[in-house]
Amino acid sequence: MLSDEILEKVIERLTNRIEEGNTYVLRKIGANIKRIGKAKASDLIKLEQMLKYGGDYEKIAQKLAKITEINIKDIKKIFRVAAKKDYDFAKKFYKYRNAKYIPFDENIALKSQIDALANITASDYVNIANTRAIGFSIKDIRGNTIFQSLDNTYRNVIDEAVLSVSQGKSTFDEQMYKIIKELGTSGLKTINFASGRAVRLDSAIRMNMRGALRNLHNEMQEQLGEEFDSDGVEISVHSNPAPDHALVQGRQFSNEEFNKFQNDQDAVSYDGIKFPAESEETGHDRRSISEYNCYHYIFAIVLGVNKPEYSNKELKKIINKTNEEIEIDGRKYDHYEATQLQRQLETKIREQKDIQIMAKEAGNDLLAGEAQNKIKVLTKKYKEVSQKADLPTYMERMRVSGYRRSASASAAYTEQINKMKVGTFDVSQYTNKMNPTTSDVILTSKSRKHIFEDHAKDAPKYFDRMQDVLNNYDNVYIENAQKNTIWLTKQYDDYNLKLVIKINETSLYQKKKLGYKNGVITFHPMRKNYLKNALDKKKIEKIN
Repeated sequence: MLSDEILEKVIERLTNRIEEGNTYVLRKIGANIKRIGKAKASDLIKLEQMLKYGGDYEKIAQKLAKITEINIKDIKKIFRVAAKKDYDFAKKFYKYRNAKYIPFDENIALKSQIDALANITASDYVNIANTRAIGFSIKDIRGNTIFQSLDNTYRNVIDEAVLSVSQGKSTFDEQMYKIIKELGTSGLKTINFASGRAVRLDSAIRMNMRGALRNLHNEMQEQLGEEFDSDGVEISVHSNPAPDHALVQGRQFSNEEFNKFQNDQDAVSYDGIKFPAESEETGHDRRSISEYNCYHYIFAIVLGVNKPEYSNKELKKIINKTNEEIEIDGRKYDHYEATQLQRQLETKIREQKDIQIMAKEAGNDLLAGEAQNKIKVLTKKYKEVSQKADLPTYMERMRVSGYRRSASASAAYTEQINKMKVGTFDVSQYTNKMNPTTSDVILTSKSRKHIFEDHAKDAPKYFDRMQDVLNNYDNVYIENAQKNTIWLTKQYDDYNLKLVIKINETSLYQKKKLGYKNGVITFHPMRKNYLKNALDKKKIEKIN
């Protein structure tokens, strides 16, 4: 079987092309947004019709079809290379058993079988990447996440842009900001119509290829094992295995004992290690090897012909390293969990790069700069996790076709953010439960609009007091339901004001977005006994 490193590289060839297609789509839509935003009111209807029916969508479909055509050719090559690797590994067992071994290049029947499996995978790929099955995850008017097909997304964005620009620049900018973030975060997805589940197209192709190559390997091992009369198996090894497979990887089993293991029965390895069906390590949830989301591989062998590839000492070293705990943002992780953090960060970085690309194409420097800064923060966190866990970095997994750093966008965003700054607040002087990225506090136009709309009677009267509350507050409270949200309160002669701030954290495990500044959520006077009731109901906790 191909090593994990080589397997990752060959699959990367396919997913890189998928990412290229994703970038192409986002750029096309971004360019449409820019054209609509700059158009004269008298030209909007004509431009809308041209963008919808002028052939741009057909160019997108042709681009994606071309990528599919190239990837299918590569799939067949990858299957041949992987199969030959397995076949070469089995040669020593044929020789030991005096069984007939036909060189791979001459084994017409075997190559036909491999090509047939490759064709099935290619057919699955076509179904996954078909333009009728791909699109984006967006929010509907009720706030629910839904899947919208590519052609509907393309045309709906045009409709939304035309409608928004006709309602004024601020409405257009706000709506396009939302759409670009939504599409960039989603990326091209493919939907399983039976389950209704949508996943990123590149992730779907990666999972499909890994599963297909695993199935190819398993079918070949079963067939080759029958030909050279295999009486046992050896399980592959990889770093940071899941807990239920940490002890079994690298072991050899007789066929009988391995079947017991696969069927959740007590089993004994060839060197006498017992694997009970129930134990502290596995409980009742021990997965079968090389099934579901397990990517260990099973090799048909002749017991006693060769020693296991890894010694007991080497296997123990892998387990010890996997179980070593590291601390990130105040929480302890083992190495397996740290690899999951790596994958999460890789996904977030790709999402932000997609947003940056689309925002630049749409002429939205503010959003492009916001994404650029988040990429910087996320990349720093990725390197921190990798360094602390002593894990290799996979920069190629975060590579996005067409992405280029933009100093001008970053500068424009920083300038805009500085204009929003209303003061500073250092929450770390009161609690160690948060990991703030900054002490700066900003008020966005969205929050300002919320304050004046939801507190229309009070906002004009008290709004100018915000900086005084921020600088000279009486008390600090933390929300118990939202641990990254604090209240600053100040009592004046005849009223009490509350300033609510969301603290921007670097925390990963709390599923908060890695952003840029602390932001004002709302600001308004409180009714009499409001604070007392909130404390009595344990809604908040005083921390100063």
